[in-house]
Amino acid sequence: MFVDEIEGVAQACGLSFLYGNAAEINRILDLTQKPDFPVLIYFAPVQASDTIESSGLVKTTFPFTAALLKQHMEKTIDYDSSVVQETIDECRTLARQFIHKLNSASFIDDSTPGITSISYPSLYAEYDSHLLGVAIECTIPAKLNSTFC
Repeated sequence: MFVDEIEGVAQACGLSFLYGNAAEINRILDLTQKPDFPVLIYFAPVQASDTIESSGLVKTTFPFTAALLKQHMEKTIDYDSSVVQETIDECRTLARQFIHKLNSASFIDDSTPGITSISYPSLYAEYDSHLLGVAIECTIPAKLNSTFC
């Protein structure tokens, strides 16, 4: 639904972009021709929630779940904690920049303050042992301009 615009925001932030479910993403990341890193991985939303106002206007929100990952290629399955934390901090900064730009996207309901609460859990050894970064979890207020009779 909004995937093209989310991809455009990711690219404007200098990020590669992947979209799909966890199995599809894992298959892509296992290929020898991997995406450039850092990469934003957007997982398809599994639900949307509607609130119907007294005027009949439908307000829709959907969960946004993504991962922002960087790759390390040192020959180890365990990294020094300073390397891990530095990478996670860098990815968290990139994730904040991404969310800031995403808040200006045309599908954000402009009658709301936009995306206001975001969680950035750390990710370590995701999909393979060389990917580090953060998850991005928030709720997006979508502008769908729908009404019910």
